[in-house]
Amino acid sequence: VKLRRYTDAERIEILKKNILKINGVKSVHAFEDMHDKMYEILSFFKTNISIFIILISIISFLLMIKQMTIWQLEHYERMQIMALFGAPVWLRSTILIKLAIVDATLALLMTIGVIYYIINQPQLLSVISELGMTNISSFWHEDISMLAAISYGVALISTLWVIVRFKEH
Repeated sequence: VKLRRYTDAERIEILKKNILKINGVKSVHAFEDMHDKMYEILSFFKTNISIFIILISIISFLLMIKQMTIWQLEHYERMQIMALFGAPVWLRSTILIKLAIVDATLALLMTIGVIYYIINQPQLLSVISELGMTNISSFWHEDISMLAAISYGVALISTLWVIVRFKEH
């Protein structure tokens, strides 16, 4: 029996018990020691990578807000003139929103490019085939829309944050 994905030790025990219930099966070898060690290593990596991603995300978000604040200060006079003529806030900030969308698009394309490069590395492909994982290409169909939503969402939220905090004098 070959599993489609790594699972925890409890699930392995349940599978062993279910297989032993089948008539004619005398013993089940699950290579538990190897599986448990590999599962712990992968769980450790997943936890550390998740913490790293959260920290980098927070720092990136704060840097985006600072960059937009600087942009807003550069265009302060133009925005004040538009305010004097009665332009709504969203119209005064249109260029900032467009800039955020362009930056999010560039970030998304660069991220997809890096992931595509990493996924097509021979070393990674050999490790994946040794582990018996065959559907790595499912990343493209399942996660690109999530990456796009995160990219555009963060860009627009940080832009709206800067727009709302803008003080007119």
